[in-house]
Amino acid sequence: MNRTYEVMFILRPDLADEESDQLVAGLESAALGVGAQMRKLDRLGRHRLAYRVRGFREGNYVLFDLA
Repeated sequence: MNRTYEVMFILRPDLADEESDQLVAGLESAALGVGAQMRKLDRLGRHRLAYRVRGFREGNYVLFDLA
C-alpha cells in the first residue's frame, strides 16, 4: 500500500507567472528526484491569508498530491 501525501505551499502574490512556474517546476522535480510520484498538481489561485505575512494579505496557493 502506497502512502499518499498532500503538500500545500503559498507563493508570494507579486511573483511573475514565469517565476512562479519555475518555482513550482523546481519543487516538483525535487519531489520526483527523491522517488515521489506526482498524482496531482493543483494551482488553487490567489486567496486571502488569515493574517499578514511579510506584509502580504494574499498568496497563491499550490497543492501537490504525492504518492
